[in-house]
Order: sequence, then C-alpha cells, then structure tokens
Amino acid sequence: MIAHDGTLRIVHGEHLSSVDLHGRVRWTASLADLLPPHGAAADREENDLVCADDLPGPNDEETPMDSEPSRMVPTLPAALQGGQTLVGVATGPIVIDAQGRLVAQASLGRIGYGGDSLNVTYAGAVVLPTYVGDGLHIWDAAGLRRVDGGGFGLDVVQPAIFADDSIGVSDYLADGFFRVRAAGGRVWTTALRLADGVPTVDHAQRSAVSAANEDRSILFSERGEPFGELGYAAEFAVYPDGGWIACGSETVARLDARGRELWRVSAVRPPGEAAGVIVDRRGTIHVRDGASLVALDSSGAALWSLRLGACDGPVFPVEPGRFGVVIAGALRFVG
Repeated sequence: MIAHDGTLRIVHGEHLSSVDLHGRVRWTASLADLLPPHGAAADREENDLVCADDLPGPNDEETPMDSEPSRMVPTLPAALQGGQTLVGVATGPIVIDAQGRLVAQASLGRIGYGGDSLNVTYAGAVVLPTYVGDGLHIWDAAGLRRVDGGGFGLDVVQPAIFADDSIGVSDYLADGFFRVRAAGGRVWTTALRLADGVPTVDHAQRSAVSAANEDRSILFSERGEPFGELGYAAEFAVYPDGGWIACGSETVARLDARGRELWRVSAVRPPGEAAGVIVDRRGTIHVRDGASLVALDSSGAALWSLRLGACDGPVFPVEPGRFGVVIAGALRFVG
C-alpha cells in the first residue's frame, strides 16, 4: 500500500518494509521482534488496549516466541494518518509508525490469519470482524468494543465503509449481508444470507457483494434493497461513470449504473488468488488473466498484456500507470 509520504509499505513473511518508488528499502521491521513476548501477551486480559508506554523497550529482556509461531501471519498493510501503518496479526491489530516502531496494539484474537488489509472508518476507527461467532469490533481512541454479534466463519471477510461510517458486513455463517452503525445497531439486513464476498460501496452509497455458495452476486440500494443480480460470484470495483466492474473466477464484466451487464470477457483468476480488479480514473481496467496482467478499455478490448508468472501477492497500484508486485520474493515495478 502507499503511505501518506508517497512511499510503499510491503508485508513479506514476518516483516514490514518501507520502500521508495525507486525500489530502495528505507527500513525493515520484524513484526515478531516488535511484539511483546508470548508470556507477556498471555498475561493480559482479552481485548486489552496496549499503548507504546506498555511495550518492551530495546533493553528489556524478551523470551522466545517459538511456542506461538502462528501469531505472525500478518494481513496486508493499511495506511493511517501521519505515515503510520496498520497490520493485523493473529493476536490483534498493531500500529507501526513512519520509522518502523510499534506505537499501539490491541489484544483481540480470532481476527483471522493473513488476508486483506484491515479497514478503517472515515473517523479513523479500525474495524475488526472476527471468526467463529466472536462478532464485529471497533478499535479507536476510546478503546476496543464489540458493536455487533455476527456469526462469521473461519474465513474472515473485511467489511466496507459507508459515507456515514456505518459498516457493510458479509456474515455468511449467520445474518448474511447487513449494514451496522459504528456505535452499534443495525441499519438494515438483506436476504443474501450466505454473503461471503468483500463488499464494495459506490459514491451513491449503493453496495455490491457476492455469495459463492449461492453462486450469485447482488447490488443493493442505499436502503439495502436489491436492484441488480449476477448469476455468479464476483468481486466489484466502481467504474468512473457510476457503473461497476465485476470480477469473477473466469470472467470480468462491465455493468451500467442500474446493474445491467454491458459486456463480459474471459479473464481466468490464478489458482488460490483472491479476485480483484483495479480501475483507474480514465476507466482503464486492470485484471489478472492466468499468469498475466491485462489492461482493458471501456469496451472490454485488450490494450496490453504482460506476463508476470506466479506472484507472491496481489498486484497493487503505485502511481498512475504503474504497479507493484512481489515475484519470487522480490518487489517488481510494472509500467
């Protein structure tokens, strides 16, 4: 992801690195070394907020973490104000400053292992869905609190944020796709009971989400009323004209603002890779097709195709017309 100073934050293995746009590494932080030792973490109450003053200093003795290797499976990073970076690990969310130092963390298990970046409200609160029925939590200056029960399953799906800081949640184990206020209280709950895709919200506060087990995707109005449906599971991006791009496992399609399909072309997602599509301000669509990154114009015609091979993570935008991707452990720039 791109930090506020224009540099990149890259998660690789158990490390977080700051890299400039020329590929030079500014610093690398070991997430395992930043966290308190296993015994210290275990002594705290579940959901305790931990601030910088409570963390071990450079001269403090720490015990090995061999007893809990699984807690070092980080999510992709997310950018916060002031050059800070938010990363989720198995023991909870952590915040790292612009110099690579741990400045805050919250103790909250069951937020999942790896996966997409944690989401943040416009007010700066971190949204934390948890698996196996532990509910939806918010972490902000007031502390850590549970705002909705929720069921969820073993796969934690990151939610979407509406303009009023309410949260769109895919809860395939219990209530399906619903919208809840950050302070608690449901706004609406839809009939898409097995929703398990990452939701997308457009500027008009309409939302789109999929249910793989139902093999369909539905578009909802601001009030949670369905107005469009696709007969396959897709992840969505908002198109500049107010329409949508739907990325399925084998196709990518463009929809108009009413959810009607304008065209669909073949684009096969690499095995084991999450669906995703990047749309720039000009309306150029970038999507993975097998081992390649392909650019499509507004009519679905291919502009170019570049073979990448096997990638260690998603392709991400760096600046207009330029992308980054990690291949065989090395950061590559495309474009």
